Amino acid sequence: MVYIPGGEFILGCDSLGDTDESPAHSVTIKPFLIGKYEVTQEEWVLIMKKNPSEFKGAKRPVECVSWNDAQLFITRLNDLTGEKYRLPTEAEWEYVAKCGYDSSAITDSLSSIGWWIDNSNERTHGVGLLRPNKFGAYDMIGNVHEWCADLYDSLAYAKAAGVIPNDIASHKDEAVARGGNWISKKHFTRISNRNHAPLDYRNPTVGFRLAMDVE
Repeated sequence: MVYIPGGEFILGCDSLGDTDESPAHSVTIKPFLIGKYEVTQEEWVLIMKKNPSEFKGAKRPVECVSWNDAQLFITRLNDLTGEKYRLPTEAEWEYVAKCGYDSSAITDSLSSIGWWIDNSNERTHGVGLLRPNKFGAYDMIGNVHEWCADLYDSLAYAKAAGVIPNDIASHKDEAVARGGNWISKKHFTRISNRNHAPLDYRNPTVGFRLAMDVE
C-alpha cells in the first residue's frame, strides 16, 4: 500500500469527456492508503484458492473477477488479517491517477506508464513493470480496468455539482470501473473516463486494487 495525502482536486472533465464525466467539480479527499499494484493472481489464489484469470501469471493482475467477487475477496482477506481493506471510491481512484492535479491529461508517455492496445500485445502484463506515477502507484492506466466501490450513476457528477437534484432517479445496478485496460484505445485510457458494468460481470479486461482508510 502507498500513502495518499489528502487534498482538493477537480473530478471529471468538461472539454474532452463523455456526458457522464461532467460537470467537472471540486472534491476533497481525505488521506488514505491504496494498493501500490493491482491485486495479483498470486494474491487472489492465496485467499480464494482458485485462479479465474485468462492470462495466467502469478504477478499478473487477477482478472475475470466481478465486482461481487472482489467484495468477497475483501471480506475473506479482512477476516484473515483483521484489517479493513476495501475498494477505492471513484473519486479516490481519479485523485490518485491525477496525482491531485486539476487535469485529465497524461503528461508522461502513455506507453511508459500503462499497457494499452499499442504496446500490450493484447494481453495483461506483470504489475509494476512500467513507471509509477508521482504518488508511487503503478498501472493506474491500462493493464486491467479496476473496480471502484461506487455503484454507477450517470448523473452522479451533475448531482454533486448541484446541477440537478439528488433525488432524480438513475440506474444503479452497475459498478464503476476505471483506468482502461490492455485492449483499450487512447480515448478509453483518459483518467476521467468512467466505465461501468453489471455487478456480476467477469471479463479478462477487469480486475481491481485495494484501498484502506488511514486510522
